[in-house]
Amino acid sequence: MLSFDAFLKKLEKIKKRGYIETHRLSDTGVGKTLEDELGMKENNVAGPDHIEFELKSARINSSSMVTLFTKSPLPRGINLCIRNTYGYPSKEAGGDLELHVTLENNRFIKLRNGKKLKVKGKKDRLNIVNGEGEIVCYWLKSDLQKAFETKFKNALLLVKAESRFNKSKKEEFLYKEAYALQGFDFKGFISALYHGVVKIDIRLGHYESGRLKGKRHDHGTAFRAMEKNLDILYVKKKKVL
Repeated sequence: MLSFDAFLKKLEKIKKRGYIETHRLSDTGVGKTLEDELGMKENNVAGPDHIEFELKSARINSSSMVTLFTKSPLPRGINLCIRNTYGYPSKEAGGDLELHVTLENNRFIKLRNGKKLKVKGKKDRLNIVNGEGEIVCYWLKSDLQKAFETKFKNALLLVKAESRFNKSKKEEFLYKEAYALQGFDFKGFISALYHGVVKIDIRLGHYESGRLKGKRHDHGTAFRAMEKNLDILYVKKKKVL
């Protein structure tokens, strides 16, 4: 595990090198490239006061979304009903129903079949309602807090990079800022969800390959945010680069 001081020294050297061509041609290239340049095999940094930091990198001004955590709604088993009621035929799965939609608080999203869904926050729970105002499913905020605490129990070292493409049309990164984030902020998470910064992805699809290709698959209902906004989840924020 890389120590905090060693991490900062290496990061300073990486910053001075300027733009570095990506080591992976995908959204995860910004993280893979940084880990390779740091020589890290584990995605953690041993910080001061025995605090362990998880390393995360993001493109500055990126619109890419990252999954914060997944949590199925209540009542138990409701996703099957949601698929059958609000799903639309999948060409890849022989016409079987699927549903892929990103929902926001207080904003109806129109589905391919003309039906509408939106997120509606209440005091002690989070609902998904249909166009008629009926509750389709829900999460207790206490359950969401447990899931949030489990996922974000460690501190975070967030490195932000400028991104550009070179003459060979390959992405390059300039790792120019880093922040030490501590103390998860569940209230901040809920506030971000209410303001549309955090969104909910329903992902009721099918296996795309292998022996189960075409069979129904629940990819997990995901709470997602733009990678550049990860710092909203923590109370203590300190710029270290």
